[in-house]
Amino acid sequence: MKNLMFGVLAVGLALSTSAFTNASKLSGDPTEFEYTNINLSAPNSTNPSDYQYLPSAGCSTATSVTCKALWLQPDATTPIVGSNPTGSFTSKSEEGVRILP
Repeated sequence: MKNLMFGVLAVGLALSTSAFTNASKLSGDPTEFEYTNINLSAPNSTNPSDYQYLPSAGCSTATSVTCKALWLQPDATTPIVGSNPTGSFTSKSEEGVRILP
């Protein structure tokens, strides 16, 4: 019984960790991450300095402003919160104005 409980706990922790680390990935590419536009004066920017990795930021209702975009990163390491993308712009993933938690 003790081994069964330990097994259930291990599976639960593995699933919750996987869900957390993949929260800002929309595609199947392990090096593509979603970044949030932080420069409201550049509504459709593809400049990396206008984006930060903010996985808990949301977006308001749809507008013609890019709220979040996908960026292809050099490796599959989850970016540090607040960091700018170092790879290449892939596509817009969500329109709206960012809402910080």
